[in-house]
Amino acid sequence: MRSRRATLARIGGISVGGSAVVLALLIGAAMILGLGANPLEGYGELLKGAFGGTEELAESAAKAMPLLFVGTGICVAFRAKVINIGGEGQ
Repeated sequence: MRSRRATLARIGGISVGGSAVVLALLIGAAMILGLGANPLEGYGELLKGAFGGTEELAESAAKAMPLLFVGTGICVAFRAKVINIGGEGQ
């Protein structure tokens, strides 16, 4: 059985993450409104462009792979307590 403190910490982490996503969506909606467009249509087109079909999904995955590999490499380097600045001869 989980302790109450662990449960509250987990709920707190989820609520912080969820509120960050909501805040980002609201800021994005305000920016889209500032441009004179409908935020719901904008977000709909964003989702359709990224996940609208197999071609769109494959394109999103192809663009995400280099970022995922770089992130994984950075995680490994930081875990080993090594900093790589990407310079020649390092």
